[in-house]
Amino acid sequence: MPHKLPVGKSTSYGIGSISQRPALAQLVGQIANDWNYFERIMEELYARLMGRMYIATYLPKGTMVSHPVAFQIFEELESFRAKQNLVEALIRWALIKCPEDFDAYRKQTEKPIKSACIARNNAVHTLWGLCDEYPDALISQPTFGDRLVWRENDFKEELKKVREGLTAFTQATAKLDEFIRGDIASPCGVNVTNEKDGL
Repeated sequence: MPHKLPVGKSTSYGIGSISQRPALAQLVGQIANDWNYFERIMEELYARLMGRMYIATYLPKGTMVSHPVAFQIFEELESFRAKQNLVEALIRWALIKCPEDFDAYRKQTEKPIKSACIARNNAVHTLWGLCDEYPDALISQPTFGDRLVWRENDFKEELKKVREGLTAFTQATAKLDEFIRGDIASPCGVNVTNEKDGL
């Protein structure tokens, strides 16, 4: 866990400063990249689920198809909260005949996804600086609040949270993947593609 930089310690920051701590810079980049992968997984699930529910019913059984408009909608959203709400709204609709399954999805994913989002924000939405007295660390430079000393283990903890968020999401949506592939008629045992409820 990062700790507060003692008052009076001098720091520097600027273009390229993070490159002076290459191992830590790599971890910051890994956190950012893994988070982008997480969002891509969510986007692809959203597009395939929409395709399964709106297009695949008109195609041969077992055909997987992504709805092209889904990608456009998802890419237009800037905040993760909006993207998450969009995905969860469609998941809720897919599980309209088994709301208890949606409740289970929320219970399984809510905390780890929130933790992953905070971890990503800590790494990506921070100005990183240096302090000569901490050659093995990066120093967060918030506009308001305390400057914090981040060492390798601190970044690895944040990376772990991002990956745990992704794992929770993929495990919680595994049944939806079966539905999308056509392995099961619906996530609830009711063919929701032929139902009018929730439209």
